This record gives sequence, C-alpha cells and structure tokens, in this order.
Amino acid sequence: MIIEPDTSNHVRKWHSLGGKFALLLFLPLAFAGCPSVIPPPVDNAGPGTGPAVAAGLNIEILGVTIPILDRRPLVEFFATDDQGNGIPLSEIGDARFILDYFEDPAPGSTARFLSYTTAIEDPDGTPGSGDEKTQAVYDSARLNGLTQAVDGRFTYKFAAALPADYNASATHQLGGQLRRDAAVDGVAYPTNVVFAFDPAGVKVELDTRDIVNTETCNECHTQLQLHGSRREIQLCIMCHNTQSADANSGNSVDFPQLIHAIHRGESLPSVEGGDPYEIVGFRGTVHDYSNVVFPQDIRNCQVCHSDAKQADVHFVALGDAVFGAEPCAVMARGAPFARWCRFKHVGLLGIRVTYLAVANVLRKYNI
Repeated sequence: MIIEPDTSNHVRKWHSLGGKFALLLFLPLAFAGCPSVIPPPVDNAGPGTGPAVAAGLNIEILGVTIPILDRRPLVEFFATDDQGNGIPLSEIGDARFILDYFEDPAPGSTARFLSYTTAIEDPDGTPGSGDEKTQAVYDSARLNGLTQAVDGRFTYKFAAALPADYNASATHQLGGQLRRDAAVDGVAYPTNVVFAFDPAGVKVELDTRDIVNTETCNECHTQLQLHGSRREIQLCIMCHNTQSADANSGNSVDFPQLIHAIHRGESLPSVEGGDPYEIVGFRGTVHDYSNVVFPQDIRNCQVCHSDAKQADVHFVALGDAVFGAEPCAVMARGAPFARWCRFKHVGLLGIRVTYLAVANVLRKYNI
C-alpha cells in the first residue's frame, strides 16, 4: 500500500544555481528555516541506484538535449532521498514531463511559455462539431520513456518530437511532476521540477515569466496543490497558457485569466448576473468558483504580485483608458487588463482616484 504523506511541512523550491535550475527538498515549518542543499555529484559520479534508505525525493536536472536525428528531447537527472542516496528506477512511481518554449509575443502582449505537446478536448466525441478546444498537456511517454544507468543517472526520452523549424535560440522550460513510491516506508513522495535553458546555448540571460511566485501563494494557501501533486507556479503556467481552454464551459484556463476570475469569484459581474463561473476538470468534475470570496480588497494587487522578480513589470493597474498604459495579454474572462506603469501618487487623492479607476474597469470587463 502506498500512503500519501502529510505534506504540510514539505516545501519544494526550484533555484537558480549558476544558470541551472535545481529542485531542492527541505522540511521546515511553513515560512521558516533554510533549505538543505544536496551537493552536486563529484567528478560526474552519480549517487548510484540505492538502496535508498531515507524519506523524500530530490531531483537534480543535469541537462536537456535535442537530438538532431529525431528531435525527441532527452532529459538527464539524478533522483536522491533526503540523505543523498540514489533512488532506483523501481521506486519511481510516476514521471511526467512537459517542454515549452518562450514565445515572441504580439505587440501589446506579455509572453507566455507555450507547450510543444497539446491535445484536443472534445466533450461530445464528434470531431468537427465545434465544441473542441486545445489544451497543453504532458508528453505521453511517462515511465515508458525512463531509463537508469549504473551510476544512478536517469534519462527520460520524449515520445513527441519537436517541429523541424523549432527555434533553438529561444528560451525553453522543462517542467516535471514525479513521484517516488518508497520501499523503506511505503510512502509516496511527489515533487515538481522546473529547468530553463536554450538549446543553442547562446543566450546570455534566459527569458522568464515570473509574475507571481509559489511562496506568495502559500502565504494564504499554506501548501498550494492541484491536479494531484502540482505545487509550483512555474509548472502551472506551462499548461495554463493561451493554448488552453475548457471545452465544456468554454472558459479560458490561461493562468492570469483563470486565477483572476477564481479569486474574484462571487463578485464577478457575470456571477452577480446569475451566470456561475465554472471549470470542468478531470473526468467531468465541475468546479464552481462562484462562491469564492477574496478576503481583501480586490484592488490590492500587491497581495499576490509582490515578491516575484517581474511583479513590478506586470502589476495590473486595469486602467489603460485612464492612465494610457500599454495594454497586455493578461486577460480575465475576455477582458484586457492594462500593464502596470510605475508612477508615484501625490497624496491620498491620487491613491483614491487609482482605486476608483481599478474598481470601474473590474466591473466593466467582468473580472
């Protein structure tokens, strides 16, 4: 029997270490303590294949390569327990990967990561009937794409090939959702990993979309977790982008549109008018967010958009008509937000005018 652990004290982060993103697992109480960093392998010698005798799952991505012949990406990584012991392939219960590229956005838009792998959701099962929607999805290989070398190094080979004209100079982002079914204690240890790179190796600085971070979400949600064990915002945005919509409700599930609408919940003008805000999920499960109440003033953007690296660039002021700000692709229920312009208010009057403008645009565009 595999037991899902109490994850209330498990926090997983991805960090930039010399241009690489590594996932570090640590077990402090919420919002306290420092991560315990697992040293990288010495002289490229891996941790071996076990036996893994401690709890936990830690993933270190070594790199991603795009073979010239078949263009099916290869991901190399180490998996260790909390004491640095290598985890054998037999204990990896699930391995899902997705690969996105950073788009060149249209004028007035903010760039998204877009997936190379998509699927069609067709509620009535009749192709071409008009109810179909595209959704970004994980690569289909899962455990069938996973092998392990004697030094403990894992290799995951994508089932899907990249298009022949893919842009090797663009920033790419790998996302992973993995689970260890530990033999030592019978517990399932899930984790997420994100790794950014450019296949050509020419970029001085990788592009990113860092508008809100997981830690900020967890200040209210304690342990953000959806779709089983997806916990990192940077993983969420790899599927929840402009490629994806819910075919059953017709609603977009692009991250900014989805999250802004969920948090407004019962205050959405459409909900106030009697139209519930619903997203139909896995196996037809209906998620009705019409009763969600945001516990602060909805105009207090800094509650969510504060500590992320690009929060000051993408703050939602919602007033391009008022402030003349450049409109962007941050959408909520079909309505454009405005890009946040850093400007100083003069006294309380300026702040009051701003809040009134935000409130008016929120109501006008049903967001």
